Amino acid sequence: MIATPISEFDGLGDYLVLRGVLTDEALERVRARQEKTGAGTADTVLSLGLATSADVLPVLAELSGFPAIDIGETEVDREVACLVPEAFATAKRVLPFRFEGTRAAVAMADPLDFPTVDELRLILGRPITPYLALSE
Repeated sequence: MIATPISEFDGLGDYLVLRGVLTDEALERVRARQEKTGAGTADTVLSLGLATSADVLPVLAELSGFPAIDIGETEVDREVACLVPEAFATAKRVLPFRFEGTRAAVAMADPLDFPTVDELRLILGRPITPYLALSE
């Protein structure tokens, strides 16, 4: 069996169907809800209870190329987390959770948000390793 290239899909929803996380019917429900709410695919799938973060996160990681982390299953170093102001962390949907050598590991809803990565680098005073995390 030859894998279908990712470029032939409309996005995360189609890829979740390909990976068996969603059915075609479930994806239709997701898209209908998205039209009403404007929410992202992952958030909509989770809010409808069609899959768990453990189902969705590996697919997002595969598509994005970023390492994924389930922050609910990860030990968070509170001293590291407290280095970023709570208002900033909440607004940007980020959570620094540990230092890895000279780098700061940060769970992010959007690891491609480069301005936020730059701000975190300045706040923490070290390079950032972004980890993909769901905002659930």
